[in-house]
Amino acid sequence: RDLLAVTLDGWQPPLVVVVGEESSGKSSVLERLMMTPLLPRAENICTRLPIHVRLRRSDRALPQKLEVFNLTTNTTERGPYVIAAQSGAADVSEEMGRIIKEEQGALKGVSATRIIILHISSPDVPFLDLIDMPGLVTAPSGTEPSDIASQTEAVVKAHMQSKQGSNSLYLAIVKATSAPNTSNAMKILNEAKLYGKTFGVFTFCDELNQRNAPRLKQWVRNGQGAVVLDPYGW
Repeated sequence: RDLLAVTLDGWQPPLVVVVGEESSGKSSVLERLMMTPLLPRAENICTRLPIHVRLRRSDRALPQKLEVFNLTTNTTERGPYVIAAQSGAADVSEEMGRIIKEEQGALKGVSATRIIILHISSPDVPFLDLIDMPGLVTAPSGTEPSDIASQTEAVVKAHMQSKQGSNSLYLAIVKATSAPNTSNAMKILNEAKLYGKTFGVFTFCDELNQRNAPRLKQWVRNGQGAVVLDPYGW
């Protein structure tokens, strides 16, 4: 470890960024990689700012910690503080709500200036950084601001255009019940010319019925309605 620290001075592991539409299963996919349930869930917008998950392999499991980081001032505002393993998702949701209310005056919209960082150290995880982005929406609902669609797009695009963006791989999350070429996530990745750094992931496969299941095979094999993701594919 000492040798690696000296040899790889300044090296950063690649970031794996999860991009998808609202309620497309992004958080579920991410938790499979994290191997711990720490991400909030809701039927409407539940991820209102980027959540960075820093997985670090260690000899023993350490308490999970939460940190609030300000991208504008490049400083830590709160934490890192320990969160409970069993109720960590509630802690993340509470902290996220506090941030959004500070910025927006109510629980609506997304934050482009702050992120939540989750620190997870365990012998069962790899050395990897993951980012859960706010879900992309096409139109406002309920009390959401009229520009919520552009807000969610702006947060994702800001990362793609940042210094970290050049060191990122992308997981494009698409529901198996809809064609990839209709996905807002695929639209943004295409505009940024990032298909070559993207892995496609189909979710909600359990909702496929006998009639539309063949469509999924068609999309995987690059048929009609498919999006070709060379070299990694779906």
